[in-house]
Amino acid sequence: MKPWAFLSVLLLCSIGALAQDKALRKSHIIHPKKIYMKYRDNLNPDSLIIPIVSDKYPQLKKTLSEEHLVNDEPIINNVKRFETDGTGITWLDYEIPFESKDILSIHLYYESMGAHPEEYQEWDTYNIHTGKPYPISNEINQTGLNWVFRTYKQQYKKAIHEDQAWREKKDEEYKRDIDEEKLFYNELYHSIDTLSKKEMFTHYAFTKKGVTFVTERILPHMRQSYEPSRDWFVPCAKLRQFKKPGALVIK
Repeated sequence: MKPWAFLSVLLLCSIGALAQDKALRKSHIIHPKKIYMKYRDNLNPDSLIIPIVSDKYPQLKKTLSEEHLVNDEPIINNVKRFETDGTGITWLDYEIPFESKDILSIHLYYESMGAHPEEYQEWDTYNIHTGKPYPISNEINQTGLNWVFRTYKQQYKKAIHEDQAWREKKDEEYKRDIDEEKLFYNELYHSIDTLSKKEMFTHYAFTKKGVTFVTERILPHMRQSYEPSRDWFVPCAKLRQFKKPGALVIK
């Protein structure tokens, strides 16, 4: 490929990525603030992209404050720690999968460094005016909540079983010991068997087409490859039959 052609492709890819990033963060009441952090001689500084809420919504602004998003401390503390020893939250970004005049869902992506690197995400939904979490029980009746809870557990157990069967087949093929792996899968089954409705419905996010429910990962960093995704998307079409009369989002 000619140099100018390569540069053109690279430019188009960069523009496309930038447009995608802006689309992910598109909001009428939140704008991104980028904070660069550099550890030692790293030529590519890390960054924290913070969602800044409009002053028109003081309660939500307080809920999504920089301190709340970064270890409940002034963000400068995290920056200084990273630039000193490379630890703390090393990357943060977000998207707004849903926003109406009353309700906002936010999806936060984190990377951190402590004893080992870690990646995690948070899905949350708020009342824009009060800044308080907006419970899914405002949208779905008890029958629907029971169905979501029961089906999530069934689906996740199926995912664990399929993943375990695949790994056991590979282990047999390569003559690997599976005793330790069985312990990991037993932990996953136990986490689903003991999952409470409070845990199930604490973190979720609306999208234009449905609801994403998510529960907390439980395996340690080095073993998370054994843990199937704990996100579950349910289309509005399936939830509509359980819609409460005063629902603001599910129509």
